[in-house]
Amino acid sequence: VVNGGAMTASQAQFEARKASGRGTYISDEDIAKLVQPNAQNIAQMAPRTAVQQTRQGPMLMMRRGSEFCRPRFFIDGYDFRNIDADEEAQFFLIAKRVEMYTANDAPAQFNDFSGCGSVVIWTK
Repeated sequence: VVNGGAMTASQAQFEARKASGRGTYISDEDIAKLVQPNAQNIAQMAPRTAVQQTRQGPMLMMRRGSEFCRPRFFIDGYDFRNIDADEEAQFFLIAKRVEMYTANDAPAQFNDFSGCGSVVIWTK
């Protein structure tokens, strides 16, 4: 007996990247367990990430060496480059899946080319 369900193309690609073992993947099920998805509880699920207070407000940061830097954000596969704290909070609220990569682990389509890393948010 084989049990299965419908899967979107983006979900199939997410699962294929997850199988590669590179990066951190937060699935639909992981997000559903959160009362309110936000940078703080997403950062707790991923190594080398933290939320730091900035002039704009709390923002997700990634560790590069001994320091933290601001990753590039991709929303539904599109490069949004640097989003502000309010945009970040809104995107996490409607997140369905999240992928996080260090610069060395990012697939070509999500590489930030700055050496910091990438956060890919798939929305509902």
